[in-house]
Amino acid sequence: MDHTLLLASQLIVMAVSWGTATCLVVAFVRRRDVRAAWVPVVATLGLLVSTGFIATAASTPMAAAWFVCFPVLCFTYPDGRLRPRWTIIPLAVSVIGTAAYIATDSQITDAAWWPFAAGAQTLLGVGVLIYRYSRRLSADDRMRLRWPLLAVIVEVSIFAVIMLAEGGTVAEHGPLSVAAANLAGLWIGPGFAIGLAWPRLLNVDRALRGVLVVVFTAIPLAAACAVVIALSSDLGASAAWLTALAVAILAVPLTRLSAHAADRLVFRRRADPLSSLRELGARLDAQLDLTAVPHTLVALIHEALGFEEVVLRGPGEVEVRVGEPNASATTEFPVMYRGERLAVLVVSPRRTELTLTAHDAAVVDELVRQSAPALHGVRTFAELVDAREHLQRLRQSERARMRRDLHDDLAPTLAGLGLSATAIAALTADRPAVARLAETLREDAGAALAQVRELTHDLRPEALDQDGLLITLQRRLVRDGTAGPQVRVTGPEGEFHLDPRVEVAALRIAQEAVSNARRHAEAAQIAVRVGLDPTSLLVEVRDDGVGLAENRTAGLGLESMRQRARELGGATVISPALGGGTVVRARLPLEPVPAPDAGDLTPRSA
Repeated sequence: MDHTLLLASQLIVMAVSWGTATCLVVAFVRRRDVRAAWVPVVATLGLLVSTGFIATAASTPMAAAWFVCFPVLCFTYPDGRLRPRWTIIPLAVSVIGTAAYIATDSQITDAAWWPFAAGAQTLLGVGVLIYRYSRRLSADDRMRLRWPLLAVIVEVSIFAVIMLAEGGTVAEHGPLSVAAANLAGLWIGPGFAIGLAWPRLLNVDRALRGVLVVVFTAIPLAAACAVVIALSSDLGASAAWLTALAVAILAVPLTRLSAHAADRLVFRRRADPLSSLRELGARLDAQLDLTAVPHTLVALIHEALGFEEVVLRGPGEVEVRVGEPNASATTEFPVMYRGERLAVLVVSPRRTELTLTAHDAAVVDELVRQSAPALHGVRTFAELVDAREHLQRLRQSERARMRRDLHDDLAPTLAGLGLSATAIAALTADRPAVARLAETLREDAGAALAQVRELTHDLRPEALDQDGLLITLQRRLVRDGTAGPQVRVTGPEGEFHLDPRVEVAALRIAQEAVSNARRHAEAAQIAVRVGLDPTSLLVEVRDDGVGLAENRTAGLGLESMRQRARELGGATVISPALGGGTVVRARLPLEPVPAPDAGDLTPRSA
């Protein structure tokens, strides 16, 4: 039975090694770039052929071929260039050692130093592969390097298990032991071949991660079990029960730690699509400012995947940039929504990479696709804000035109009618009926003129242009020597220039609030305060009256104050004042931005 298994292992090794070599030759004969990688291809073929022969018999030339091909492959894989340059020294040493191996008919292997030299050669080759993997490579070359690294990890792990099972030796316990060694040594050659010819045969990232998780979990678990067994023998306890308990306690946390370590090694800072989408959703939910959504998307991609630079370019000069630019080739991802191109996301790879990997591209593509509706909403919101602001400017312009026309055209006409009526009354003093009609006409013309002046005043008081907001408030609201509450107006010293829309809204809100306090609050004092901060104008009207009625209904004046602030992107809050009375606070942005979804911030009773 053991000999049958040995024969089966030999057949498997020969079939896999030589079959892979044949497929590799066919694959590269069909390609036009065979010259660019002929060194690693030839070395891989030598490795595969020698592996098949070594499994059947201990052939000195075939073993020598393996010891030459392996370092050549490690030092030139995958592009055929010898990098770093100093690897030519260990390569020359390997060739000299192989020549000595052939010259002595493998007797040199009996020397005490030979196992250490062979092990050092293997470790150096693997170390060079890891070194090249950590350097600046294209996504394709990095993917090709993962295959031999995966094969080395699998082969070393299997040999480690065999050595533990056989007491530190390999292939020295009969045919079954040799069969196990044959199968254990099968992996490296096909790993190099797949990386060269078929790097996208399978998802090597997930395979490498899975193997690393198993290895990282198994090593500390095995060590823990060995310690438990040693202690249990000293204590006379049951080794099986204690070992099972140790595994049960350590398995889950070790697996989680191993998975995290494997993710860092394999994916480095490359997030998976599902976790990235969850993070994007959480950030968008927490984002109250719609205009910050593009920056949220760009920052997430930059942080989650560790790219050097991420840029979102919209129409015109719109651009959101995070990171530092580098000289690598960038990759563009169009942001499409219902067939319309909203923007372009431009990504620069990490410093150690020349291009994006397939995994990175898949994550970015999924994030872009899922964020397209949010970006479309941002654009729609911006268009709505621009439209409302444009409408406000048109309305303000139309009010100014109407004010000018009323003042320059209609007012003089009415004044002229009044003068004409006065003249008619004087000329017809002897005719009382006509004189009364003329006097009535004069009074009507005067009333109409007063209404025109009131209309022009309401559209935009001239005092705002002549005196500014603070002086206009003082002249309009303060009534010295009259009955009723005393009004005091305070504000920042010096001149300050505001948007005309903000000035008009502030004046109207203050007038309405003071008028309400005079009529309904039964107040003795009314304080009007104007304040400025870097982004907004604050108008506060506070009285010491009876306060807000519990079952009050909002009148036209209260709603007018809220609406004036809301039209500019601000808010008006009406609430009870501490110590009694009512306080009206209006915050108006210095640069009006209409907020179509601004809600009513007035406190409501339950």
